[in-house]
Amino acid sequence: MLYSEKQERSRRFQLALRMGIPILFLIGAVLFYLFWKSQFNITPVDLMVFAVILFISVYFLFFLINLGQSETYIDRITGAFNRDSLLKI
Repeated sequence: MLYSEKQERSRRFQLALRMGIPILFLIGAVLFYLFWKSQFNITPVDLMVFAVILFISVYFLFFLINLGQSETYIDRITGAFNRDSLLKI
């Protein structure tokens, strides 16, 4: 495996962590709220908040996926560093 491919794989792993950790915290906060409330009576306001949270998290994920595809270190044809990455190095 080329050095540039290793760097790209490392960058994608970091991007996956940036996507996953906030979603895990969000799920944890929602579960904490449900168990803290200790009554599983969900009101329309709760449903509205959950819908907004779901919309924001999906938008966040799509934004980061698009960002990850647009900011690549390697050229897709050659597998080597692209011009911008090479100039930074």
